[in-house]
Amino acid sequence: MSICKKPTLIILNGVPCSGKSTLLKNFQALSEEPYFSLGMDMFFEHVLPRKWFARGKAEGIYTRDLEGPQRIEMEMIYGPVGQHLITIMHKSIAAALYNGNNVILDHLLFDSGWYGQLNDLVKDFDPIWVKVTLPFDELVRREAIRKRAPFGYARYYYDRMHEGVAYSLEINTQKLIPQEAAQLLLDFVTSKK
Repeated sequence: MSICKKPTLIILNGVPCSGKSTLLKNFQALSEEPYFSLGMDMFFEHVLPRKWFARGKAEGIYTRDLEGPQRIEMEMIYGPVGQHLITIMHKSIAAALYNGNNVILDHLLFDSGWYGQLNDLVKDFDPIWVKVTLPFDELVRREAIRKRAPFGYARYYYDRMHEGVAYSLEINTQKLIPQEAAQLLLDFVTSKK
């Protein structure tokens, strides 16, 4: 079943703890159109069994501690199973769009090849890439109080996450409360239709 004539894809890209999930939920609440959330959280929590997320499990997804400039950092490594999970996610997003559905995606571009892969699959839909950002000191504060994300990987990807990405919009989640950020995104999306 097709819900809309010309589906819209919104891709929220930013480091963990940047406010992507909160922005996504507030956007969905404000929008008069349905937007399906098909992002990293859903695929990581419900598609691939947890046993594939482990330190040193090379074929799945694992972390490696690093010493960064004046900070502890942690890199996410995606083995063949982890890379396949991302490909499944990207193809699922394309399938949803080709079947007439709006999609809002909470993404983390941990791998430079993912940007090109996703863009190739959804090029017919003129995706809206949104840079979700905040100052580094605020990220450190959020990362320290967040229980879900491994400590250190938001720091590692802070400067790397946005390299080579052509954004349509940037939202700083420290400057705006969640409802204001969602309204800014909704106004931008509406102006593109």
